[in-house]
Amino acid sequence: MLRGFPGGSAKQLTKMLTAMASDGEQLSALGIDPRLFRAFDIKAAPSFVMASSDFTLCDGFNCTGAVPPHDRMTGNVSVEYALETFAGGAGPGSRLAALHLARLKKER
Repeated sequence: MLRGFPGGSAKQLTKMLTAMASDGEQLSALGIDPRLFRAFDIKAAPSFVMASSDFTLCDGFNCTGAVPPHDRMTGNVSVEYALETFAGGAGPGSRLAALHLARLKKER
């Protein structure tokens, strides 16, 4: 999930994403939603959050809503490492992390 366009430029984002994708790979799980950054008070990237359940984001620019219990990790690690860490723990997002980890490994 991205907070917004880097430098406010959709063109720059497209260039960055093209460099990240390889051999026609689709980045279909990518989205832009600054509300998630506000809701979880994300101050550093990359950050990984595994919520224990769905929740409703508030729509205002300055609002914050209640978020469900969640696991969080910040740092330059892979998605697989974050999911393995969450799944191996006893945190609120461990069960969902295990499901996503299994899906990630199956897609290889």
